[in-house]
Amino acid sequence: MNKLWIPVAGTVAVGLAALAWRLPPNPASATREQTLTTAPAAQSAASLHPRAQAPPAHAAPDFARELDSAALADNANRRRLEAWAQKDPAAALAWAAGIADPAQRQQAQESICLDLAQRDPRKALEIAIDTRLCDTDAGLLDNLTAQWAARDFAGAHDWVRQQEAGDWHEELAARVAFIGSKSDPAAAAQIVVEEMTPGPRQDEAAISVLHQWAQSDLEAAAAWANAFPEGNLHRRALAEIEGIRKSSQMAAAQP
Repeated sequence: MNKLWIPVAGTVAVGLAALAWRLPPNPASATREQTLTTAPAAQSAASLHPRAQAPPAHAAPDFARELDSAALADNANRRRLEAWAQKDPAAALAWAAGIADPAQRQQAQESICLDLAQRDPRKALEIAIDTRLCDTDAGLLDNLTAQWAARDFAGAHDWVRQQEAGDWHEELAARVAFIGSKSDPAAAAQIVVEEMTPGPRQDEAAISVLHQWAQSDLEAAAAWANAFPEGNLHRRALAEIEGIRKSSQMAAAQP
């Protein structure tokens, strides 16, 4: 299968079957590489999944007495749980872990994780993995990763890079690349090319990043699209560029 190739202005587009990204050096990338090679590797998804952390024994009696696990959809109960999660997320999670009904337990745990993600997205993601919430709700992993990348792109990206290869890593890389494409589409394209395996998932990630890139720099995005290997992806990329170009022209023509 052909691999994506990223051009640089003034570079002849040759060797498209080879994976080659030749962007100008990024000082932040060098710093990140040094950090990755000197710091201990983060715990992989495979090692996180088999176990769940034991919740702390303590709980806040006032919150626990007031909460009704069978009625978490109720606005008052949701607000109580949010307040508890903000005050003591460990205790709130311990309470949620004791809910007998599986659906209600998952609803409570997800609510706590999503609330925690607004303040500590990495911790929220680790809790979601340790409690195996991501096993039953893949959308939660996507949501938490996106929140982390939006707040701390470098931190989220470095964590994703250290996860084991496979579908898990591919999904995370695609999500981080999409979030990154809103502020640095060239760097996001580099993630898609260098850190994802050629195939349908990489193709979809490439189109998502291309779309975002074209919104801010149509000509740079077009140069990337034109360098895609011949085939369906190349045709899709050119159609995407053409559609955005026409939309921009129509918008500019309106009084």
